[in-house]
Amino acid sequence: MINQLFSIQPDKTNIIKCINILGFTNLEDRKELSKIDILSMNICVEFKKLDNYFRTIYLPCKHSNFLTNYHFKNCITITRQLLRTINYDILSKEKMIKNTKIMVYSIISKSEKEQYKLSKRRKKEGNIKKLTEPVVIDFN
Repeated sequence: MINQLFSIQPDKTNIIKCINILGFTNLEDRKELSKIDILSMNICVEFKKLDNYFRTIYLPCKHSNFLTNYHFKNCITITRQLLRTINYDILSKEKMIKNTKIMVYSIISKSEKEQYKLSKRRKKEGNIKKLTEPVVIDFN
């Protein structure tokens, strides 16, 4: 058992195959793909072709969670889990495209993701002003 999901270590060639199905060229590809872009590639059918491979690497108790129904979110989750075994991840964020919120996905290394989270937290803390003097509220 490798971790709580896999019985054997996923090989890098099949991980690359999964990210290619999603539309990325390799692990260093830093482009952002929208949900619309990925859905237009018919990824669910391609992931279903890799079902036998997934069944060999996943623990048997996880088959019902991840390998019974291949839909968009499930395919992203499987790829994310595979990438985590080699210290990469899929970063998802919301972007406004033509006045609609759309999820955008990109491949990022574990260290880059930690830096991203830290900068996001600092930005959020920077927006909150801490008062140095007491505030008196009068309800009259």
